[in-house]
Amino acid sequence: MQAIILAAGIGKRISSSHDIPKILLKFNEKTLLERHISNLQQLGTERIIICTGYKQELICRELKKIDSTNVEVVSNEKFHLGSTVSLLTTQPVVGKKEDTLLMDADVLYHPEIINKLANSQHKNCLLIDKEFDEGVEPVKVCMKNQKIVEFRKKISLKIDYDTIGESVGFFKFSANGLKSIFQKCESFVADGREHEPHEEVIRESIIYDNIKIEFEDVSGLPWLEIDFPEDIVRATKSVLPQLPS
Repeated sequence: MQAIILAAGIGKRISSSHDIPKILLKFNEKTLLERHISNLQQLGTERIIICTGYKQELICRELKKIDSTNVEVVSNEKFHLGSTVSLLTTQPVVGKKEDTLLMDADVLYHPEIINKLANSQHKNCLLIDKEFDEGVEPVKVCMKNQKIVEFRKKISLKIDYDTIGESVGFFKFSANGLKSIFQKCESFVADGREHEPHEEVIRESIIYDNIKIEFEDVSGLPWLEIDFPEDIVRATKSVLPQLPS
């Protein structure tokens, strides 16, 4: 198994107070970068591919301080365009026959969350947390009869669903599944939609291309996406105390 971590973005909503890539934010003296790598290495992940961009030299410097022997850095020089371009930038270097974990860089989480994803029996899979506060920010996953029927921040009132949860921002794809995602990324760029986030690529793959993506429920396990300065405080007070030391 291999992993792709998307860490190229500027993080505009948090950069005014922390002018570093979000993956270098520290919790209990450990960066998110170190935590990601440690969790993935404990899983036995053979290759970890990190897509960098904004202030990537800081990430490369930090990698030299930790065990990163199985880590490969890919640079997205057009990081200002967004995560779809970042994901597509990794295409030339990823293994073509392996299962792949795709991860947002800005999440503090319990290792059991990524373990559950990696060990899922589903070929293509995302994670949902049903215990979330609905609002503008969460990327929501709507299900009807255990099938994903919508995946985005704003849910139309026309969507018929019986279950809803928040996406953790981590995915698992089979080799064929990832190939389809890359093809959809290419079509987004060709259509002038390169500024759209990679979640929209995945959404259209589910809704329109009939790629079978299933889900694992991680409700009750601690995690938090770091978008705003106040999220750092929330993560420190609420998530960090629940993580293994």
